[in-house]
Amino acid sequence: MRRVTVALVTIPLLLAVALAPAWSQSEDPKALIGEWNGEWKFSSGQPPLQDVYTLTIARVRGKHVLGHVEASTPRGLQKFKIQGVLEGKTLSFARTSLEIDGSQMVGHDTQRGWDITLTKTK
Repeated sequence: MRRVTVALVTIPLLLAVALAPAWSQSEDPKALIGEWNGEWKFSSGQPPLQDVYTLTIARVRGKHVLGHVEASTPRGLQKFKIQGVLEGKTLSFARTSLEIDGSQMVGHDTQRGWDITLTKTK
């Protein structure tokens, strides 16, 4: 009887931990608001290129994310606004998809062929 009681208490607890979302930066999407700094890399070119990439998230409403990007490139500073969608732990905008893991984002911009790595700084 004691084993059954322990199992009935332990199994739901283990399931809750195992099924918890991977992104739990306070589990509030508004925690994404702020500045994310890092770099983009284009490793297919010769020589490989990389430079500074900054994503600033200004607003999160439900699954909708608004902000802007500044990226240093060989052609100068590129600036553009974003209207993204947050689904689970993935932020997508334009042709960019970023996986969120706490204070880190990693992903790819298929339009430019960039791999992007970001850390929340503000």
